[in-house]
Amino acid sequence: MLKKIDFSIKRVFPKNNRRYPTCIDDIIYSISSWINKDFELMYWDSWEFKYDKESNKENLMNIFNAITINNIYKSLFRYHKTDIKMHVNDDVNQLYDLIENQIHLGTPTIIGLDGYYNEWDTFFFHKEHNAHACVVTGIDRVKRSLMISDCYFDKKDKLISFDLVNQATHFFGRVIFIEEPKYTKQEAIIMVKDLFLAINCDQFESMRRFANDIQNSADYGEAQTSEVAQLSSIYDGLNQVILGRLRFAYMLNYIKTKYGIAELDKIGDKFYRSALNWEITLNILAKSLLMDNFFKKVDKVADKIYLAAAFEENLLEECQTLFLAS
Repeated sequence: MLKKIDFSIKRVFPKNNRRYPTCIDDIIYSISSWINKDFELMYWDSWEFKYDKESNKENLMNIFNAITINNIYKSLFRYHKTDIKMHVNDDVNQLYDLIENQIHLGTPTIIGLDGYYNEWDTFFFHKEHNAHACVVTGIDRVKRSLMISDCYFDKKDKLISFDLVNQATHFFGRVIFIEEPKYTKQEAIIMVKDLFLAINCDQFESMRRFANDIQNSADYGEAQTSEVAQLSSIYDGLNQVILGRLRFAYMLNYIKTKYGIAELDKIGDKFYRSALNWEITLNILAKSLLMDNFFKKVDKVADKIYLAAAFEENLLEECQTLFLAS
């Protein structure tokens, strides 16, 4: 007999951009909305640019792999008291026991679903392995099936067999809800002010060092090809930078709307512009590799990154000035 919970899908759509956040963004939005909680402050640190200056920079893959991203789960718990712990799936029988127990408690479980085995993921299905995640909303031990909702693809109450799960699921996430704190408008203003004051200006130097390393990569004499692995590293690296700015803008809009902070009207859209700056850089870089003229375009790519760094440095100064005056 199928044991299930009712669950609605929600999707995160950043303003004025065709680049959507990840399946995890949509899952967290969906499970938060399902229990009537907010989630947007999980993007608190998403503007940060982290670049490992110690890693090997002798090819483009290493340079872009040196970009690291912030853990949104920490801020999700800190500000909204939603605790998500991801685990490697070592024992599927224990996983099914956990899912059944969670559903009995009325709580969904997150599971990985490799895109290679996911028939509605037409980009990866039977082509390439890809980390993807869904929400389990039901289980039938007799028919050996799970009911899942794929928030990213807007697929609700899809049945998948245990056999498929055994192949495609390599991790799972437990969700624990604690009552979230309530912030006043004045507390929210102080939080945003402290956020902008705490942002480390070294991140703009990291952007410039990143641009310089891209320029220097052309000096090693290594042929820059359009191999899939190289393009994938470049896309993944810059995609995280772009999404970071979209997420940050999304969060600021949430704070502005929820707490009525008029000051954010003056700066919110500029973070979308910041995302566009990096989008342009990604397009130039990808096209140069696909057309095998990276060496001719490398200085243009670096210049775009230098401009993006200068834009964001000025934007931080504007934010700090605005909230120090408030």
